[in-house]
Amino acid sequence: MIIKINEKTPSIDGAYWHRGNVKILKNEYRDLRERIKDIVRNEESDFNTDMKFKVGIVVSGHWMTKKNTIYKSDLANKEKFLIDSIFPALGVDDSQIWDIHLTKIDSKEDFTIVEIECLTQE
Repeated sequence: MIIKINEKTPSIDGAYWHRGNVKILKNEYRDLRERIKDIVRNEESDFNTDMKFKVGIVVSGHWMTKKNTIYKSDLANKEKFLIDSIFPALGVDDSQIWDIHLTKIDSKEDFTIVEIECLTQE
């Protein structure tokens, strides 16, 4: 399954309001999570809770400053937001991910591509 998200993928950092011990997802993050879930639900999948998955994530966006230094933006925190949005919509748990690869592309366009494959059952 290949999922393309044509907007900037946020970091999980700063996604939540904290009220005591309760975490509340901010509205803009909740809205994006729902858009991602809609994309996933429109894809056909036969994934189940007995499978192991390999995930590849490519995040395209503006990663470099004008002085050609790297912005301090953590790719792994973007991955966490994506996984937490996609896997519940598939009806499987992200603990079923056995192999994951993250890639950054420096570009003027913001988009993310997530490829999910089922690993062969042994």
